[in-house]
Amino acid sequence: MRKSIIIALACCGTALFSACNKVIDGVGVNIGMQSSTVDFTIPVITSTNDTSFVAFNSHLDIDSIIRANSQFSANNIKSAKLESVTVSFENGDEVNNFGALQNYKVLFASNNKPDMITVAQNDNNPDDHSSEISLPVVTGQELKDYFKATEFSYIIQGRMRRATTKELNCHAVIKYKVKVGL
Repeated sequence: MRKSIIIALACCGTALFSACNKVIDGVGVNIGMQSSTVDFTIPVITSTNDTSFVAFNSHLDIDSIIRANSQFSANNIKSAKLESVTVSFENGDEVNNFGALQNYKVLFASNNKPDMITVAQNDNNPDDHSSEISLPVVTGQELKDYFKATEFSYIIQGRMRRATTKELNCHAVIKYKVKVGL
């Protein structure tokens, strides 16, 4: 009888411990983060070969944002994903617009992890006159290892459909979804 009670208590303890771990794993907060508007200039591009159009950096104090919105810190990041990238420019025209891009991709790195990865890509950009574009992000890509940082680097690469004739002053808004927890 005593042996049965000990086995029953051990089973209950194991089940309780397992349930507690599931609760701890489930405790978390989703925090939306957005870079301040990042300004950059795309130079005149005369070649239609594959090229890097522009590189720019963004500062985002991840730890401060997390602390301001929860009881957690950057050390508690469980997941970080790119949600959207919107780029617009103020001085486009019939020749100088996003339709000049045949295809493109956006590479991303941080001062914590300098290995560049592709976070947005369009292999068949439409030939439309537009001064704003929402870049198709690579969905489901985990970026948490990049997010214990304050500086983020971006490179836009691709192939031009046609040359441009002037510099384009661009503004980018980059949004992330970060989950923090125990």
